[in-house]
Amino acid sequence: MEDTIDIVAEFVKANNLETPFKDGRPGKDWYYGFLHCHPSLSVKKPELLQSSRKNAWKRDIFYNFYSELNKVINDCGLNEEKAAFVFNCNESGFNMDPSHIKAIGEKGSPSVRVSGGSGRESTTVLATVSADGNYLPPFIVSKGLAVQPRWIPTEDSYPGTLYAASSNGWMEEEHYHQWFIASLSPHVNQLRVAKKL
Repeated sequence: MEDTIDIVAEFVKANNLETPFKDGRPGKDWYYGFLHCHPSLSVKKPELLQSSRKNAWKRDIFYNFYSELNKVINDCGLNEEKAAFVFNCNESGFNMDPSHIKAIGEKGSPSVRVSGGSGRESTTVLATVSADGNYLPPFIVSKGLAVQPRWIPTEDSYPGTLYAASSNGWMEEEHYHQWFIASLSPHVNQLRVAKKL
Protein backbone atom coordinates (compact mmCIF):
# COMPACT_ATOMS: atom_id res chain seq x y z
CA MET A 1 0.00 0.00 0.00
CA GLU A 2 2.71 2.49 1.00
CA ASP A 3 4.62 1.85 -2.23
CA THR A 4 1.52 2.69 -4.29
CA ILE A 5 0.83 5.83 -2.26
CA ASP A 6 4.47 6.92 -2.63
CA ILE A 7 4.31 6.53 -6.41
CA VAL A 8 1.10 8.58 -6.63
CA ALA A 9 2.54 11.29 -4.37
CA GLU A 10 5.67 11.44 -6.52
CA PHE A 11 3.57 11.67 -9.70
CA VAL A 12 1.43 14.48 -8.24
CA LYS A 13 4.52 16.44 -7.22
CA ALA A 14 6.38 15.88 -10.51
CA ASN A 15 3.40 17.07 -12.55
CA ASN A 16 2.40 19.88 -10.18
CA LEU A 17 -1.17 18.58 -9.99
CA GLU A 18 -3.87 20.10 -7.82
CA THR A 19 -5.45 17.42 -5.62
CA PRO A 20 -7.53 17.24 -2.43
CA PHE A 21 -4.70 15.21 -0.89
CA LYS A 22 -3.01 16.70 2.15
CA ASP A 23 0.48 17.82 1.05
CA GLY A 24 -0.13 16.09 -2.29
CA ARG A 25 -0.07 12.62 -0.72
CA PRO A 26 -3.15 10.36 -0.82
CA GLY A 27 -4.24 8.47 2.27
CA LYS A 28 -5.50 4.98 2.99
CA ASP A 29 -9.06 5.93 1.97
CA TRP A 30 -7.83 6.81 -1.52
CA TYR A 31 -5.90 3.54 -1.76
CA TYR A 32 -8.92 1.40 -0.88
CA GLY A 33 -11.12 3.52 -3.14
CA PHE A 34 -8.65 2.97 -5.97
CA LEU A 35 -8.82 -0.80 -5.54
CA HIS A 36 -12.63 -0.63 -5.33
CA CYS A 37 -12.82 1.33 -8.60
CA HIS A 38 -10.53 -1.19 -10.29
CA PRO A 39 -11.97 -4.62 -9.40
CA SER A 40 -9.65 -6.27 -11.92
CA LEU A 41 -6.75 -5.54 -9.54
CA SER A 42 -5.85 -7.41 -6.39
CA VAL A 43 -3.07 -7.42 -3.83
CA LYS A 44 -0.92 -10.49 -4.33
CA LYS A 45 1.15 -12.58 -1.93
CA PRO A 46 0.63 -10.76 1.35
CA GLU A 47 3.43 -11.10 3.87
CA LEU A 48 2.70 -11.86 7.51
CA LEU A 49 3.51 -9.03 9.89
CA GLN A 50 4.82 -9.75 13.36
CA SER A 51 2.23 -8.92 16.02
CA SER A 52 4.82 -6.85 17.93
CA ARG A 53 5.28 -4.57 14.91
CA LYS A 54 1.57 -4.43 14.21
CA ASN A 55 0.87 -3.30 17.78
CA ALA A 56 3.78 -0.84 17.95
CA TRP A 57 1.60 2.03 16.71
CA LYS A 58 -0.73 1.78 19.71
CA ARG A 59 -0.59 4.89 21.88
CA ASP A 60 0.10 3.13 25.20
CA ILE A 61 2.98 1.10 23.74
CA PHE A 62 4.41 4.10 21.91
CA TYR A 63 4.45 6.42 24.92
CA ASN A 64 5.56 3.68 27.30
CA PHE A 65 8.76 3.35 25.27
CA TYR A 66 9.67 6.99 25.95
CA SER A 67 8.76 6.64 29.63
CA GLU A 68 11.09 3.66 29.95
CA LEU A 69 13.80 5.46 27.97
CA ASN A 70 13.56 8.51 30.23
CA LYS A 71 13.87 6.24 33.28
CA VAL A 72 17.03 4.63 31.92
CA ILE A 73 18.54 8.04 31.12
CA ASN A 74 17.90 9.29 34.66
CA ASP A 75 18.97 6.08 36.40
CA CYS A 76 22.26 5.91 34.47
CA GLY A 77 23.00 9.64 34.64
CA LEU A 78 23.21 10.00 30.89
CA ASN A 79 23.64 13.73 30.51
CA GLU A 80 24.36 15.64 27.30
CA GLU A 81 28.09 14.99 27.54
CA LYS A 82 27.49 11.25 27.47
CA ALA A 83 24.89 11.34 24.70
CA ALA A 84 27.55 10.60 22.09
CA PHE A 85 28.10 7.20 23.69
CA VAL A 86 24.45 6.12 23.74
CA PHE A 87 23.59 4.24 20.54
CA ASN A 88 20.45 2.94 18.93
CA CYS A 89 20.96 0.14 16.41
CA ASN A 90 18.39 -1.06 13.90
CA GLU A 91 19.09 -4.32 12.14
CA SER A 92 16.99 -4.96 9.02
CA GLY A 93 16.97 -8.08 6.88
CA PHE A 94 16.25 -7.89 3.16
CA ASN A 95 14.95 -11.20 1.86
CA MET A 96 15.85 -12.07 -1.72
CA ASP A 97 12.96 -14.52 -2.07
CA PRO A 98 10.61 -13.17 -4.79
CA SER A 99 7.66 -14.90 -3.11
CA HIS A 100 7.91 -12.31 -0.30
CA ILE A 101 7.29 -9.38 -2.63
CA LYS A 102 3.84 -7.74 -2.72
CA ALA A 103 2.51 -6.15 -5.88
CA ILE A 104 -0.76 -4.98 -7.38
CA GLY A 105 -1.61 -6.78 -10.58
CA GLU A 106 -4.48 -7.91 -12.78
CA LYS A 107 -6.65 -10.65 -11.30
CA GLY A 108 -6.07 -14.05 -12.85
CA SER A 109 -2.63 -13.09 -14.15
CA PRO A 110 0.74 -13.75 -12.57
CA SER A 111 2.45 -10.83 -10.86
CA VAL A 112 4.38 -8.66 -13.28
CA ARG A 113 6.90 -7.63 -10.65
CA VAL A 114 10.09 -9.68 -10.73
CA SER A 115 12.81 -9.74 -8.12
CA GLY A 116 16.36 -10.94 -8.63
CA GLY A 117 17.92 -13.63 -6.50
CA SER A 118 16.76 -17.12 -5.74
CA GLY A 119 16.04 -19.35 -2.80
CA ARG A 120 15.85 -17.76 0.63
CA GLU A 121 18.98 -15.64 0.58
CA SER A 122 19.07 -12.67 2.90
CA THR A 123 21.15 -9.53 3.35
CA THR A 124 21.34 -7.76 6.70
CA VAL A 125 21.90 -4.02 7.08
CA LEU A 126 22.68 -2.37 10.41
CA ALA A 127 22.11 1.36 10.95
CA THR A 128 23.30 3.06 14.14
CA VAL A 129 22.66 6.55 15.52
CA SER A 130 23.95 8.07 18.75
CA ALA A 131 21.79 10.12 21.12
CA ASP A 132 23.60 13.31 20.08
CA GLY A 133 22.48 12.84 16.46
CA ASN A 134 25.67 11.43 14.96
CA TYR A 135 25.64 8.13 13.11
CA LEU A 136 28.11 5.35 12.54
CA PRO A 137 28.82 3.93 9.07
CA PRO A 138 26.33 1.25 8.00
CA PHE A 139 27.23 -2.42 8.22
CA ILE A 140 26.11 -4.85 5.49
CA VAL A 141 26.23 -8.64 5.89
CA SER A 142 25.64 -10.80 2.81
CA LYS A 143 25.40 -14.55 2.36
CA GLY A 144 28.71 -16.15 1.41
CA LEU A 145 31.99 -17.56 2.64
CA ALA A 146 33.85 -14.27 2.15
CA VAL A 147 33.15 -10.71 1.01
CA GLN A 148 33.21 -10.47 -2.78
CA PRO A 149 34.58 -7.34 -4.51
CA ARG A 150 31.42 -7.10 -6.63
CA TRP A 151 29.37 -6.55 -3.45
CA ILE A 152 31.19 -3.31 -2.70
CA PRO A 153 30.11 -0.44 -4.98
CA THR A 154 32.87 1.90 -6.08
CA GLU A 155 30.50 4.85 -6.31
CA ASP A 156 27.43 6.14 -4.47
CA SER A 157 28.22 4.21 -1.29
CA TYR A 158 28.27 5.87 2.10
CA PRO A 159 31.87 6.57 3.25
CA GLY A 160 33.11 4.07 5.80
CA THR A 161 30.50 1.41 5.02
CA LEU A 162 31.72 -1.98 6.25
CA TYR A 163 30.90 -5.37 4.74
CA ALA A 164 30.95 -8.94 6.01
CA ALA A 165 29.77 -12.39 4.94
CA SER A 166 28.03 -15.17 6.84
CA SER A 167 26.67 -18.58 5.91
CA ASN A 168 23.07 -17.30 5.80
CA GLY A 169 23.41 -13.51 5.46
CA TRP A 170 22.52 -12.97 9.11
CA MET A 171 24.60 -10.94 11.52
CA GLU A 172 26.50 -12.92 14.11
CA GLU A 173 28.01 -11.76 17.39
CA GLU A 174 31.57 -11.82 16.07
CA HIS A 175 30.61 -9.67 13.07
CA TYR A 176 28.82 -7.14 15.25
CA HIS A 177 31.74 -6.87 17.68
CA GLN A 178 34.28 -6.32 14.90
CA TRP A 179 32.07 -3.72 13.21
CA PHE A 180 31.38 -1.86 16.44
CA ILE A 181 35.06 -1.61 17.39
CA ALA A 182 36.07 -0.53 13.85
CA SER A 183 33.27 2.04 13.62
CA LEU A 184 33.47 3.39 17.13
CA SER A 185 37.24 4.03 17.22
CA PRO A 186 37.22 7.00 14.78
CA HIS A 187 34.06 8.30 16.49
CA VAL A 188 35.73 8.26 19.91
CA ASN A 189 38.93 9.87 18.60
CA GLN A 190 36.91 12.63 16.96
CA LEU A 191 35.12 13.31 20.23
CA ARG A 192 38.42 13.45 22.13
CA VAL A 193 39.83 15.98 19.66
CA ALA A 194 36.68 18.10 19.80
CA LYS A 195 36.74 18.06 23.59
CA LYS A 196 40.38 19.26 23.67
CA LEU A 197 39.53 22.12 21.33
